[in-house]
Amino acid sequence: MADQGFRISAGVLTMTEVSTLRSVAEAIPRGRAGARNALGHAAIRAMADDRRLVALATEMLGAPALPFKATLFDKSAA
Repeated sequence: MADQGFRISAGVLTMTEVSTLRSVAEAIPRGRAGARNALGHAAIRAMADDRRLVALATEMLGAPALPFKATLFDKSAA
C-alpha cells in the first residue's frame, strides 16, 4: 500500500454484498459530483461498520479505525 496508495484485498466481500451495495449506491440521489452523507443509508452504514472492513482499515492504519464519513464520488464520462 505504501508504494501505490491503495490496496486490493480479494475475497473480502461476497458477490451478493457487492451487488447489494451497488444497488444502494445507484439509488442515492446525487449532486453534480456525487453524494455526501452516504453513511446515512443503512446498507452503507452496515458495510462501513462490518468487522472485516474495520479490521482491514485498522491493519493499514496501525490504530483502531472507526468509520465517520462517506462520500460517493460520481465520476462523469467526460
